[in-house]
Amino acid sequence: MNSGQTLAEQLQGYLTLYAQEIEWLSLFFLINTLVIVFFQVFPVLLVLFIPSEERDPEDEWMCLTTELAPAVAILIPAYNEEPVITKTVHALMALKYPRYQIIVINDGSKDKTLANLIEEFELHEVHYASDYRLSHQAIQGVYCNPVFSNLIVLDKVNGGKSDAINAGINYSRTDYFCVMDGDTILEDASLLKVMMPFVLDPDNTVAAGGTVCVVNGSTVNHGVVDPVRLPGNILALFQIVEYLRAFMIARNGWSRLNMLTLISGAFGIFKKEIAIEAGGYPVGSMGEDLELIMNIHQLMRRKANTDYKVVAIPEPVCWTEVPETWRIFCNQRMRWQQGAIDSFFNHWRMFLNPVYGRIGLFALPMTFVVDILGPITEVLGYVVITISYLAGILSPQTWLAYIALITLFGIFTSLLSLWLEERWNSSYREVRNYVRLVFMAIIENLGYRQICNLLRIGGWIRFIRKNRVWGEMPRKGF
Repeated sequence: MNSGQTLAEQLQGYLTLYAQEIEWLSLFFLINTLVIVFFQVFPVLLVLFIPSEERDPEDEWMCLTTELAPAVAILIPAYNEEPVITKTVHALMALKYPRYQIIVINDGSKDKTLANLIEEFELHEVHYASDYRLSHQAIQGVYCNPVFSNLIVLDKVNGGKSDAINAGINYSRTDYFCVMDGDTILEDASLLKVMMPFVLDPDNTVAAGGTVCVVNGSTVNHGVVDPVRLPGNILALFQIVEYLRAFMIARNGWSRLNMLTLISGAFGIFKKEIAIEAGGYPVGSMGEDLELIMNIHQLMRRKANTDYKVVAIPEPVCWTEVPETWRIFCNQRMRWQQGAIDSFFNHWRMFLNPVYGRIGLFALPMTFVVDILGPITEVLGYVVITISYLAGILSPQTWLAYIALITLFGIFTSLLSLWLEERWNSSYREVRNYVRLVFMAIIENLGYRQICNLLRIGGWIRFIRKNRVWGEMPRKGF
């Protein structure tokens, strides 16, 4: 290039020189986008055209009034949950379920999490034996009160969320356990609804999860989310739409083909023996909930059990707090992506392996295309397609079609998830709430989605650098 040329002229010269290569690269990203959209359309079609299993309300009533409902232990790993932990426990005590125990595991909190529990429920230290089958950090004390006979509080040395859950599993006295976050509020019938697959098919159901809704902006009175309000924080509003899209469409859709690879750590039920045989919660993992489900899939396929089920149910709802500051949100999303990459490479031998059935042949390849490589190729696609348009290699119509395809599909799936949520749960109740969420479902595709993809690339960078910083999630309180 001539040294007398301006930077713009030199750039134009390079674009002209490599026009053929850029054109082929643009074509690659166009095709890649179509593939990703196809994989994302697939669960939408499953939700729309494959009916979910009908559940008779009589079955739920029979569980409440008979001994059909199996006992379940609710495990709450708690680290610095001072603002919310007592309200969470009060909500659990109001559940419509005949037999359950509540085990709160204080994982070395530095605040008043343990002190608040002891004061609120007048707990006393007791001797309590455990079935030590999963390793964990040392237990420093066990607290109970005969008045609240189904409540147990464990105080242990900090070892992380997985370590705390494993301790709770050891101290549980039931065949099933439910894992919740310390800032999670269950609706009174949620445990009953999510346990129904285990009641109706106890031999084959190994895990089940419900829907997670965002509690920010709402008020919790005596363990009940009432009134339900939307938050004023725009970041929390975006996350409401995102959560509904994930639970109403993605997890609900894949569940209908028994190809679910994730049960949310905020609300999930597991058959205890299967979880223990799969190794329990993996300590040190950045995505422990995803890792456990993949380990269960691997275990069941190795046992030649092809009838087992991992189920997502849209109706049972729990409420959780989401970040309202960009710093905490960014750290959370990068950690989630790092956990997804970790889990994928930990189970790479299942990828396209017919031994692992539909999980190895279909679920993992789709995870690889959409969740592992998807953020990178989508961001690069924006860059390359835009450069090609500015250089005159792509026509304005092609560029607009590319942007419109991504944007309109995102809007469609978000609006569909809102319709499904209103149809099945109507958690946000008032019409004005859904009108605001419709508006957020439209504008989230004009910046928020792109930011999330950049954060997921940040997760890739963390994974490559082996930066395993968990980060803290301060609670505002309900």
